[in-house]
Amino acid sequence: MWFYYFICLSLMLNFHEAMAGGIESHLKSLFDKFKRREHLDLCKDHPKGNCLTVKATGLCEDPAWKNEVNQICPKTCGFC
Repeated sequence: MWFYYFICLSLMLNFHEAMAGGIESHLKSLFDKFKRREHLDLCKDHPKGNCLTVKATGLCEDPAWKNEVNQICPKTCGFC
C-alpha cells in the first residue's frame, strides 16, 4: 500500500514541478515584454526639441552636450 502511495506522490510532485516551471517561464517572458515596451516608450525625442538640427550640427557626438542631448533627443542620436 505504501509503495503505491509513494508512486502517486512522486508523480504529483513531478507534475507540479513541470507545471511550475512552465508557468514561471511564461511569466518571465511576459515581464520581459513589458520591460522592452517600457524601454521603447521611454526612447522618444522631446516634442519641443529640434533633434534634426542637433544631429546635423554634431552635438550628438560632443561629450560636453551628451547629458543634455540624451534627455532631449535620445532616439535621434541613437542613445537607446
